[in-house]
Amino acid sequence: MPESDWSQFIPDLIIVIIGTIITAILAGSITYFKIEKVNKWFNKLPKAGGRGAKWLVEKWYLVLPLCTVILLSAIAFRLYGDWKLVTFSLASYIIGLLSWVLFSSRQKLLEKKQATSVVTPKFLPIPISAGFGNSYLKNRYIKPPVGDVILGGVQFRLEKDSMIFDTNESIHYYLPLDDGGKQVDFQLSQSVNRVKSVYLLINSGNSKNIYANRSIGRIRLVFKEAPSIDIELELGENIREWCPGNSGEYIRETSRPETITDVWTGMSKNGAYAVIDCLKIPVYEIMKDCYLEKIIFTHRSFPQPPDTMGVHYSVFGISLEMLEVV
Repeated sequence: MPESDWSQFIPDLIIVIIGTIITAILAGSITYFKIEKVNKWFNKLPKAGGRGAKWLVEKWYLVLPLCTVILLSAIAFRLYGDWKLVTFSLASYIIGLLSWVLFSSRQKLLEKKQATSVVTPKFLPIPISAGFGNSYLKNRYIKPPVGDVILGGVQFRLEKDSMIFDTNESIHYYLPLDDGGKQVDFQLSQSVNRVKSVYLLINSGNSKNIYANRSIGRIRLVFKEAPSIDIELELGENIREWCPGNSGEYIRETSRPETITDVWTGMSKNGAYAVIDCLKIPVYEIMKDCYLEKIIFTHRSFPQPPDTMGVHYSVFGISLEMLEVV
């Protein structure tokens, strides 16, 4: 290159380099520090210009390399006057940018796939169906829990018009037992495996002291090609009166806090203190791959004089705790 061209080119090159460095420093500083005044200034810009300026600031890590490539290409073209070198530089930048975009997209896709395939919901709430339910939760309590609620650390789904199963109400379908009790099957809509525990919102009614420590029913978890798990409902041990605020001699406490816990307190429709308890039924770890098909509820009612009603119980909600996939 002639000396006269060099004398013209070098000052221009210095100005361009200084301007590029200042622009890069300014853009990087704005992005790094996120100055509040600058952000407010950007927000006051016209929508089109503001969005464009914000994009440039947010994507400085893409704009800065592009400016560098353009600057170096201009220097090379001024020195050598070769368009092929300029074209090669821009093509290299575009190829590198596309590779980075594809790599980032693939990483995000893999992370999303792993998140959806590995993580399993911890709880599977099971609503009480109309064929099984025979009463309504709202008819029992004032402002009972509604929606996807967490009670005692367990997720339940209780709709506004949630049905409950009450052995004191008319039961649509049941199997009469030889001892005078009734057996009612609750069939799951789909068999489920990897069940860690079954949780039931449950309480008894007319739980008078004369029936203390007596079995008022049984809950049986039925698995496919595996033995069932039976839990006896013993008044005062793992089940108690739903409305302790009622006057009279009732079983108001339980003796097995490891299996039955108080998860909600409120008021009955009569304005008395009322509760909802949660009963936990663990599933043996060796049965983690067995499929739970149904839950069988058995009710035994033996009125003892002077009482003529006997003890009954109600199931307000069901939830399955699932083993997480690792």
